[in-house]
Amino acid sequence: EKEVAISSDELNEWSRKIKANKQVLILDACSSGEVINNLQANMTRGDMPADQQRALENLKDRTGIYILSASESGQAAGESAIFNQGLLTYSLLSGIKLGGGLKDDKFIDVSKWFNFASDDVRKLAKNAGAVQSPQILGNASFDVGIVDKEVADNIKLLVKKKIFRRSKFIGDEQLVTDDIDLSGLVDKELNNLSEKGSGSPWVYLADNIFDSAYSVHGRYTVTGNAINAKMILIKGQKQIVYQFQMNGTVDKKEDLVRNMIDKLITYFKFNGLLN
Repeated sequence: EKEVAISSDELNEWSRKIKANKQVLILDACSSGEVINNLQANMTRGDMPADQQRALENLKDRTGIYILSASESGQAAGESAIFNQGLLTYSLLSGIKLGGGLKDDKFIDVSKWFNFASDDVRKLAKNAGAVQSPQILGNASFDVGIVDKEVADNIKLLVKKKIFRRSKFIGDEQLVTDDIDLSGLVDKELNNLSEKGSGSPWVYLADNIFDSAYSVHGRYTVTGNAINAKMILIKGQKQIVYQFQMNGTVDKKEDLVRNMIDKLITYFKFNGLLN
């Protein structure tokens, strides 16, 4: 572990050797908030040499270090299939390109930038059904860069993919059941496509709460071996955006599901909804 990990003492020692008065440190890793916890604890230690104490105190000064960690201690730092990158990276780049982290629409103020990214990560994680809480150490407020059109244009933010949540089909109207598990088969196929990564038309997050997420609902009847199904594509909680009928057979219900998914992909492409 010593060969691959960096301790907070090492970070502090490296920082002291850097002559720059203003330093910015971004820790985009799981449990990275532990570094901040350790540094804050060290500030109150009574047995620390005076020079180290002064170095750590500089963390709170305008001439000190400004630190942003991706998550709390013991907490994961999420990689998102929606953006094909980590939430913190996406939020930091978004703050520059879209202006949320800029002062006067031009200057990258470290405090404004980090606070924007921290808030954005929390929102993105919550919408994906997760929890991620970036931590900030430092009271500084200084500029670390200037953003012009060329800089903004060179930041290529991945457009969010369409998101699908869990499907719901009803086969027995009276018992409200899905006897042939059409819901499970649809979700499996959606997930299989999602796992293709950058080549996928969408992301499948079964329990996400994005208002812009899609889900497939429907009703079907089974007569002997024949299946007659009505498919409904819903956006958010109840906005119906597309409906169609499809027939298949119980012994080849997987083919029915694949044909249904193909029809959905055609719908999205025809309407310019796939990136």
